[in-house]
Amino acid sequence: MEQIIKSLDEINTQYSIFEKDQVLTASQLNSISSYFEDQSRLTRTQLLGVGVVCGLRLSVQGRALVLGKGMGVTTDGDLIAFLSEQVYDRFKLYDGKNPYYAPFYNEETMIPLFELVPKGVQDKRAQPLSQFSEASGLKLASAMVLAYMENYVFDPNQCAGADCDNSGRENRNNQKILLFDRQYLGMLKTELPSPRQAFSSFQEIVVDRPVLSSGVTTTQLFVQSYRTACESLHVKLSAQLQNLYPACSSFLQGVFTTDPWQEWSSILNDKLAFYRQNATGIQYYFDFLKDLAVTFNQYMDLLYEDTGYCSPDPNAFPKHLILGRVASNAETDPDRTELYCSPLTSHTTEIRGHIQFLAGKMDVMIRSFQSPAAGNLPIRITPGMSESYPLEERAIPYYYAIDRTLRVPRTWNYDLSRRGKSSWNYSYNAPSYNAQGGAANPSASQLGRFDFFRIEGHIGQGIQQVHSFLELEIKRENLPVNLRSVMLSTDHTRLVIKPGFVFSDLYKFHNLLRHDLVNQLDEVQRYSGGLKTQVLSNLSVLDPADQGTFSQIAEGRHNDVLNAVSLASAKLSGSYLEYSEANTENDSWKNHVSNAMQVSGTFKGQLSIAAKTEFNTPFDTLISNRHIDLLDHLDELIKVDTQQKREKLLFGNYINAHPGLEHCAGVSKGGTFVVLYGEDGLVIGDFMLPYMEVDAEKLDLNEPPILIRPIRPGYVIDSGINLISPIDRKIRGSLDIFKANDLDVLLNQKTEGIRATLDNSWNAKFSDQQRDYFSSIKESFGTMSNALIKRIGTDSLLTNAAGFQDQTLQKAVNDMKSRKDVLASFKAKAEQAVDPAEKQKFNELASAVEEDLSNTITDATQHIANNALDLSVGSEGFNAMMEVHNAISSLNTASVVEQANLNLTRLAGTATNASFGLLVNNILRR
Repeated sequence: MEQIIKSLDEINTQYSIFEKDQVLTASQLNSISSYFEDQSRLTRTQLLGVGVVCGLRLSVQGRALVLGKGMGVTTDGDLIAFLSEQVYDRFKLYDGKNPYYAPFYNEETMIPLFELVPKGVQDKRAQPLSQFSEASGLKLASAMVLAYMENYVFDPNQCAGADCDNSGRENRNNQKILLFDRQYLGMLKTELPSPRQAFSSFQEIVVDRPVLSSGVTTTQLFVQSYRTACESLHVKLSAQLQNLYPACSSFLQGVFTTDPWQEWSSILNDKLAFYRQNATGIQYYFDFLKDLAVTFNQYMDLLYEDTGYCSPDPNAFPKHLILGRVASNAETDPDRTELYCSPLTSHTTEIRGHIQFLAGKMDVMIRSFQSPAAGNLPIRITPGMSESYPLEERAIPYYYAIDRTLRVPRTWNYDLSRRGKSSWNYSYNAPSYNAQGGAANPSASQLGRFDFFRIEGHIGQGIQQVHSFLELEIKRENLPVNLRSVMLSTDHTRLVIKPGFVFSDLYKFHNLLRHDLVNQLDEVQRYSGGLKTQVLSNLSVLDPADQGTFSQIAEGRHNDVLNAVSLASAKLSGSYLEYSEANTENDSWKNHVSNAMQVSGTFKGQLSIAAKTEFNTPFDTLISNRHIDLLDHLDELIKVDTQQKREKLLFGNYINAHPGLEHCAGVSKGGTFVVLYGEDGLVIGDFMLPYMEVDAEKLDLNEPPILIRPIRPGYVIDSGINLISPIDRKIRGSLDIFKANDLDVLLNQKTEGIRATLDNSWNAKFSDQQRDYFSSIKESFGTMSNALIKRIGTDSLLTNAAGFQDQTLQKAVNDMKSRKDVLASFKAKAEQAVDPAEKQKFNELASAVEEDLSNTITDATQHIANNALDLSVGSEGFNAMMEVHNAISSLNTASVVEQANLNLTRLAGTATNASFGLLVNNILRR
């Protein structure tokens, strides 16, 4: 049996050189062809490559198989080439009668092979392809295809006796296409240990994100979320890295002398154990594992791109090429013999260098990672590239220690390293390796090409120090990023960095009301001074007996006004922050403004019997100003608004409002850097948002000044009051006739003629009636006199009439007021209502309240009458009757008014106090 020739089993390194007229032998002649054939084969396998180069796709077309043109090179240097399309319509058994080829044999048994017979070739053994399945036991579409170079020496053996002049052997090379069962693929397919072949040994490492949500409110929960992610990533890395050297040792021998996994495993396990017990810098431990995973994935991706192989083994597939299944897509069939290009032609020399570089880089990363020291490092901002770029194009993180060998910068960036420019790498630790170029002073160089800024060195430091430094640094370097500090807690009162002051509409309105009130207080002060001057300048119009009293009132009350206004203005002036600091729960502007109202009212009240005004004075404006009540309400709204803004700076609320929060050890250009700190005020981590948080901008703390330009003439504020002779002098003179003795004499004179015409009995009756009637008149005029000429002493004028000592009376008056207010509200709503049904509803409600108010008026008046309360001016009884007057004036329904009049008339008839009847008579609705 002939043997298949494998030319490169023994390479001919010499050949004969002929001399002139030399007699040549067979060995001399054959040495030439053998040498040049070996060189040709070596050129193909060592300088060009081996495997399927192109084409050679087999497909089923009707009842035939069609092989497209193409070529390939075996590891023995055979060029298998089909220069045109080949059509096969028959097959035959390829058995042991053919030349022996070792890969076709399992020990001494040849595997079943079937040779395709080209269309038009005569072969008695050939059978139609339609009978292939029956003869082979295989489905044609699933059979494997083999391109085979049948290379052997044929000896025709034509020597006759001693004459062999015409004899000679033939080196035959027959290209054949064979089919076989896929179960024998392992015997026929030999994969060279190229990077692409190693690619299939690995799986991409998917980095799990730490699970952070609004429920993460404590440091323990925060750290645990990162520990869980790190545990998962550690397991994934270990599973892949332990296979790195076994799968890639053929092209990593220049990087590692032995398998580094045992050392790597020990270091990685130590780091994992450390962070199971420690929390400081756990985000950087996660970053390190992520860096390692990213580098490994990049390494794996480059493996697939590198199909080059240096000096393939001649025995790998010396005479055959696997073309894949009959009906497969030849481009993606994994069973097809790959093309292994030589380093000269593969154009993957740089890829191979990069692969080896990344393997060394992973080794350096694992050995140089160190836990960041907490609280004693300078804070630095380093420009670099974001995660959109490969890791080696980014700035070197500060958690990789720089030693004297400078392994970290030398193994970080492949392009910089091969150009000898490792010191051009940007890094927090750039000063440690004498960085060059822009890396030596990043903030001084152009930043346009960078889209990210690493921020490092702040872990473990106080948040106040960190926030202040970063805020200043961002402004000083004019960096396009924003800053936010967020606390990991649920208690907003423990915030260290509070929200920046934003002069919103609430503050604008508050500022306006405060300035308006301060302006009113200024006018009150001016008016008080003018009033004092008026009194002191016009004492001559007063009774000499009253001049001292009014002088004392003017001086004392003006001083009270000045003091109250000064204290109130001090609490209201300035910016909102100054206002909020000046006012406390126990010392508020409300107390001082209320006091200013009180002393202003007292001042005017004590002069009321000798002062005349034609319009509302600043005193009246201040006392009646209801806008003041809104200021207190605005304080509450601002308090709620401030609390809500502070609660937004709690991590749980913040991540709920900004779900895009991500830890990147820095911030992208145009983004927001978020510093995370705990309740102890120490920084424990950081995040970033890919956008600027607008409300994080801290606006000017000083509100714009409000300039009020009064248009009222100075006379209205500074004067507007005239002193007159007290009316009680005139009233007292006119009513002196009603003194007891003078009135009796007058009555006797006027009735003397009448009594003379009466008999004694009628005269006695007339005298009794006359005495009773005029006794009532005297009592009434006495009440009027007291009401009109009551001398207003200093002590009585200082009495506060804001409330009643009589609690029953107080309740009755409060009931009247509340019902009167409700009645006014219903009337207003009925007036405003457009819908007739709605108008009727409010009118009915108003009618019901009117009846209730009428009853309340009766109850209050009855209490005054039954208890004979004092009804002199300023007394509780008198003030209550004035409220009755106000209440009854609000009644509109005729029947209700009539009933109220009847009730008051009845009470007046039973009362023993003549003044009560007089007041009721003036109150009754006519």
